[in-house]
Amino acid sequence: MTLRRLNRAAIPVAAAALSAFLLAGPSISLSQPQLAPWALAAGPGSELPTEALLSVEVLPFTAMPSSASEVRDAEGRYQAYLLRQLLEESTQWGPVRMLADASAGAELVVRGEIQRATPQQLALAIQATDATGKVWLDQVYQQTADAENYAGGQEPFLGLFRRVAGDLTAVRNSLSLGALSNILTVATLRRAGTFAPDAFGNYLTETEGIYQVNRLPAEGDPLFAQLDRIAEAQALFADAVDPNFERFFKDIQPTYILWRKTLLESDALMSTYREKSARKSSRDKSARAIYRELRELKLYQQTVRETMESFVFRMEPTKLETQGQVVELGGTLAEQTAQWQDILNRMFAAEVGL
Repeated sequence: MTLRRLNRAAIPVAAAALSAFLLAGPSISLSQPQLAPWALAAGPGSELPTEALLSVEVLPFTAMPSSASEVRDAEGRYQAYLLRQLLEESTQWGPVRMLADASAGAELVVRGEIQRATPQQLALAIQATDATGKVWLDQVYQQTADAENYAGGQEPFLGLFRRVAGDLTAVRNSLSLGALSNILTVATLRRAGTFAPDAFGNYLTETEGIYQVNRLPAEGDPLFAQLDRIAEAQALFADAVDPNFERFFKDIQPTYILWRKTLLESDALMSTYREKSARKSSRDKSARAIYRELRELKLYQQTVRETMESFVFRMEPTKLETQGQVVELGGTLAEQTAQWQDILNRMFAAEVGL
């Protein structure tokens, strides 16, 4: 028995387009898992099975404690949204959303930690875990960049994010339809256990972070049937807050790329200045000219950094309609999430008479 979940329109595989999408960046660092039969059978123009259309939740990337700052917070949201955007554009998944924290019933959650972020190098520790607790990815992705990568104002580390997206797809394509169906079932039961622990709390067994199905609800269980409405309401909130992340991403992207580019240029100028100063007299005109240029660049760089620091993620009030009433949520993203969760809990309790 596969538990009922939100209906999703089948999405074309577009295998040729996906191949071009993945090959556009550096080669995948993981050894490629063996394709499951359903993935081998998928060809151009065919459709992905419903079981393969897992929803993905990408959480804002965090910084290592030693490097935490407002700039790092901004970088974490920017990088997470960039990955979310690539996953959505790949057409290989169900809904791909960015959330403050994983929701009850999340099917696949992607987290990231910024281990190193300089103009020349980016290192991200990426972990992806499905609803059963199985870890899909747990590795550090690294990429170096030079002036050529910044040409045209493009994101210099786009290849790194394409590798993450490609690895997620490769892992998904290695799983059988039965395994994918089990992820959906466990996700639904975890949501049920969150909202009605007395009724569904023993449907799953959790051992060292791994969830297994103990039993399934009876066909037509009226209590369980109400969970579809909860799932729809959760999706409604996620879709409502997404424009806040999108607006932040679009606002910060050109400034963030420019800031890193000026850092790269100042490092190169400093290296040239030191080299000339070591070889020639301090009166050398070329060395003095480089120093003046470096000083001007440093001042400009500071201006750009201050602009970066001004990009604080701000949540607009969120208006949602539920049960024929319009509800307005206010405050930070975490506060709005808590407010909506409380509304869902009360809505579920009222509908089932708990």
